Amino acid sequence: MSDHVSAPTPDPSAPSGDAPGTVPTALPPFTGSGPRPRPTADALDTPETPPPVVQDEPGERAGAVPESDEALADRAAEEVFGSEDNARNTAGLIASFVASWERHKHEKSPAVWLADEFRRYPDLWTGEEEIVSTASEVVANVERANADKASLHAHMDAGRSKASWLAGNIEQGAAAAGVANVGGYAARIDEALRTANDQMLGTVSTRSGAVNRIPNLDGFIAEQHHADTFNLDAAAKGSPLRAEVLGSQGKNSVDIVIKDGHGHTVRRYQAKYGQDAEATRHLFEKGDYRGQRKLVPSGQEGDLPRSTDRLEADGVHSKPLTKDEAKRLQEKAQQEQESRQYEWNDVNRIEVAKSIGKQALVGAAIACGFQGARILGRRVWNFL
Repeated sequence: MSDHVSAPTPDPSAPSGDAPGTVPTALPPFTGSGPRPRPTADALDTPETPPPVVQDEPGERAGAVPESDEALADRAAEEVFGSEDNARNTAGLIASFVASWERHKHEKSPAVWLADEFRRYPDLWTGEEEIVSTASEVVANVERANADKASLHAHMDAGRSKASWLAGNIEQGAAAAGVANVGGYAARIDEALRTANDQMLGTVSTRSGAVNRIPNLDGFIAEQHHADTFNLDAAAKGSPLRAEVLGSQGKNSVDIVIKDGHGHTVRRYQAKYGQDAEATRHLFEKGDYRGQRKLVPSGQEGDLPRSTDRLEADGVHSKPLTKDEAKRLQEKAQQEQESRQYEWNDVNRIEVAKSIGKQALVGAAIACGFQGARILGRRVWNFL
């Protein structure tokens, strides 16, 4: 059955509050099959003067939208409108709502005004109760959208990103909705945090429990840091991959491996943390590390061919660590008896929110729906 949007014909006898001759001319009716959809009240959030034709956003060229996004918009247009004529009719219907709201916004509440507008299309409703309840629901959604917009602007004014605002709101929504498996997901991250803290404590300690005083402790801390932060990222992303520090002291032995969910090794790393790129290069020249990836301090990878400053596999990665940062962690351990402690703030909140969103079946909408909807909306807006 088709769900194409059409522009319903208003009932001239329905109350609208307009003076004679001010009711917008009825739009051509849609001749397709299926239920006739209800007009929307997006006009409640529309500026008083009609806006100019919407142009491409800054940095975009006309026609520069990726083909996949255009195709998504085309499919959405087909599903929603069925034809360009119906899209034009819908744009005209929106324009009529905008004009009506401008005439009555000082004399009617949004809910009362919208209910009166809905009554002009009696064929769409089962009765007065549905008209009133739908008008109230639409107004509540618009007010909520306006509140969210204000919240986002305040968030960004404080120097924070859109992504972190979205993450926080998804987390709150998931908690309010009681999304299934969120508790188990959080428990897995808690377990990853406990494991990371235990392993880092073991790295800076001797077997007797005393602080390890070796001068190159920063190198061992760096290895454990990369394994720990990789595993935290894997837990946040729901990946079965795990990094492991082998602790072997044999010549040319592997320092860190990444294993898949079946225990098979998928990456091997040799870590060297020299004071600078030249010192790190010299350390690598002392051995034969073929078959191993070179893991180096952050900031040195650009000077050392075929090196990296992080562990990485299948979209999961560790956090880069500079030589100075590794040394500071060594000093805290040896001078202040303080081991690096990982907390929830060390977990990527954006990934946490995305994982929760996927469980709530919103991940797909976030990933691919918004861009196509934006393009589709721009097309309709340009008909106004």
